[in-house]
Amino acid sequence: MPWVKFVFACFLVVSGAALASSASKRPLAVQDCVRTRRVVGRELALSPDGNHVAFVVKAPDVRTNKNNYQVFVRDLRRRQHRENGRILVQSEFVSGLRWLADGIRVAILTREQGQNEIRIVNTLDGKSEVALRNSAQIEEFSISGNGNAIVFVTQFQARDLAARRNAELYGFPVVFGVPSSGPEPEFVLHATKRDTGNATWRSNEVKLTGLGMIKQSSTRRLHSLNLSPDGRQLLLVVMNDYLPPKWESNPLVQRFRELGSNPPLLALVDLATGDIRLAFNAPYRNGVTTWAGDSHAFAVQINSPIDSPEFQQEAESAIKSGEIGRVGHEAPLFVVNRGTMSFSRVLPKLPRVTVGGIPVSWERSDGPMLCRLRDNILVWMTPSGAAWVERSRTGFTLKGNNANYPTVADDRTVVGVSEDPTTPPDLFLYDIKSKSTTLLTDLNPELREVELGGVENLEWKNRYGAHANGFLIKPVGYRVGSRYPLVIITKFWTNSFICDTDYQTAFPPQPLANVGFAVLMAHDPINDRTSAEKLRLEGHPGEMSEAFNWMAMVESAIELLVNRGLVDIERVGLMGFSRTSWKTDFMLTHSDFRFAAASSADSGIYNYGSYWLSNQARTHSASELQMGGPPYGEAFKNWLAYSPAFNAGNVKVPLLMEYTREDANTVSVAHEFYTALRRQGKPAELYYYPLGSHILDKPLERIASLQRNVDWFRFWIQGYEGDTPEYDPEQYSRWRGLRRLTGQLRSR
Repeated sequence: MPWVKFVFACFLVVSGAALASSASKRPLAVQDCVRTRRVVGRELALSPDGNHVAFVVKAPDVRTNKNNYQVFVRDLRRRQHRENGRILVQSEFVSGLRWLADGIRVAILTREQGQNEIRIVNTLDGKSEVALRNSAQIEEFSISGNGNAIVFVTQFQARDLAARRNAELYGFPVVFGVPSSGPEPEFVLHATKRDTGNATWRSNEVKLTGLGMIKQSSTRRLHSLNLSPDGRQLLLVVMNDYLPPKWESNPLVQRFRELGSNPPLLALVDLATGDIRLAFNAPYRNGVTTWAGDSHAFAVQINSPIDSPEFQQEAESAIKSGEIGRVGHEAPLFVVNRGTMSFSRVLPKLPRVTVGGIPVSWERSDGPMLCRLRDNILVWMTPSGAAWVERSRTGFTLKGNNANYPTVADDRTVVGVSEDPTTPPDLFLYDIKSKSTTLLTDLNPELREVELGGVENLEWKNRYGAHANGFLIKPVGYRVGSRYPLVIITKFWTNSFICDTDYQTAFPPQPLANVGFAVLMAHDPINDRTSAEKLRLEGHPGEMSEAFNWMAMVESAIELLVNRGLVDIERVGLMGFSRTSWKTDFMLTHSDFRFAAASSADSGIYNYGSYWLSNQARTHSASELQMGGPPYGEAFKNWLAYSPAFNAGNVKVPLLMEYTREDANTVSVAHEFYTALRRQGKPAELYYYPLGSHILDKPLERIASLQRNVDWFRFWIQGYEGDTPEYDPEQYSRWRGLRRLTGQLRSR
């Protein structure tokens, strides 16, 4: 279908031309990034008759410092004009969007002023029925096809509060490897049913028996709820201390346990009895389950059975590549019969799980299944005896190839999210019969008014031969032959729209491009299977070759861009967040390259204090794997050689550190490196967001973080001071004081 791709490409070029044109554009502000409206994760659903799509949009409001979640329903029969459809619900939080079988009602979970409500909304008149209201936080829910049965999970039940109160009054023993913050929150499963006689709802706690769950408190987490359409059986993921028979000796399971936890289990619950059993004999991770419309079978993308030769190959591959935590990301698709628990393989090893599920349409367990084979390929699979065979397939153009969003479909229509680094997200519709594509929505019309730096895909190799890639954003007003300051931002990137980034903390790529910086968004190679072999460098303990490979990737990128005549080697900055924050700290303490400024947000890992501060087995195990042992005995020399805090004396660059309230110890972890820097006269700024999540979410926090980073790199690299921010009137006076320290750095 080359002509289809050509027509759609032309359409996208025309639609994007208005955004890309520089005529009468205004400069981009960080507020523009924060205000960008996006479709929320998995919250996209096609009605059973295929005539409507419901979706949730997150619309940050800078004025109120809140995120508005808006539930839209869009009539797919009206395609002549781009429109967002009707808003059904607005709330502080919305999740769990699902159509009921009648094709008229949708179910959602809302959260408003501390109240959690599961609502059933009529899409014709917008009227809502509150099926459940609960002051305890509802983590997630699932609902039957007719809307008469609901299951949900909560935290902090009464007996958990009683245990905490008892611990506060009398104290409690600290267990080695268990954080000493008192009893951990408890996850409790509930079922709610409609009494058809008087239309009232009755709730009860589901007492789970089986899989080692003698008491609920042994369960650390219940999630990924998926209730069968008939409301009788529940699929969910269990994380606890139970291991199925014969799992103990499996090398992949052992590797999980070295990292401080058992692998998650996919379980099946009989809601009438509370009996819980293993749904599939393999570790489960980050996949999606799908029930057939008749409730007789379910599909799941999961590793092969743990006792099969195929699983041994999958486990060896996962261990070799270092992707233990991503088991299930690249796995076969199986169908499991609910009654007999027999299974059949539908598709072989598939690419990383796409949000929304691999099966996108499946009415009968013995009937055809429409699967998403790739981001832009749908395939009809039909059961044939104990096997499944391909009946037909269709391809469609998905701009941006963004696996963070779902694609929903039936035998007539595909609906998904279209975006790329310079085009903000919108819904598109692909008509399978006519092979035509329509852009449905217009979520961010104001972004057509702003200036964006041009984005180029860049590929290179580091000095070890490992492949590297990323997005190069050229400065607004770029002129060939001019050399520009460069900021390198590193994390795992998709083809989503770039203004800030999906991570929302610290990274301001397009705002930097708007003030004269070239920006390289370098893809962290630890997420790239093609680089897995090159990550295993000789001569480094534990997993420390990862850091040296990453450091070589950054240095090679700088060399490439300097040789291209684009970058001024004296004006290069570096940014990292979360795991790449640690890598940034490592590079500043171990590389000979002289950066002009750096920013490092929310990590602090692999320092001496971070090892013991939380008293957490998972932290101990991960740190020992990384560093080749604990910071005691023979392995202590590794910590002395590689921990950023022990090597803070090597830093020769002003460093901005931003930390959020990820957990109780986050800012304390930051103190170790910060104290080591400041005590040795290094120019470092530590900023703390006491209410901020790891990925900053509140609009004002996001604005402050983005603007602070723009101001930081402009101050140190461009010598520029903008308007003093109202929220931090002492910002530039502090930084001028730090600048006086840089003279000491140069003299050493």
